[in-house]
Amino acid sequence: MDELAAVKASQAGDKAAFGILIDRHYKNIYRYAYHCTGNNQDADDICQETFLRAYDGIGQLKNENCFREWLYKIASNLSRKRLKRIKVNKKFVDLSADSLNQQQENKEVHPFEHITKNEKVSIIQNHLQEMSER
Repeated sequence: MDELAAVKASQAGDKAAFGILIDRHYKNIYRYAYHCTGNNQDADDICQETFLRAYDGIGQLKNENCFREWLYKIASNLSRKRLKRIKVNKKFVDLSADSLNQQQENKEVHPFEHITKNEKVSIIQNHLQEMSER
């Protein structure tokens, strides 16, 4: 069964046809999610969620010829959300760890050097957040 026929059959409620679509796209969606997150568990979660959302929403897909692009859009949005959540959690962990390390390190550091380091870290973090996701 070709992809267009599988999409149309899936829209009509054929679960086996959607299984064909999963078989055809699972590896590539997984690779894409892994490329975005760098983590096997996150990639697996994103991949599964992508196909669940696709299954739930395939009836609303207007252009059957764009199934692949639509699937990647779902995976992209899920990856972006996951990365935002990871980035926020990591930022809080990193900041608390950095502040503890700085306090425990050399206590003879000149106060001006300490302020300068904090400013540099803050500037770098702000610039990183302003960068595009690509």
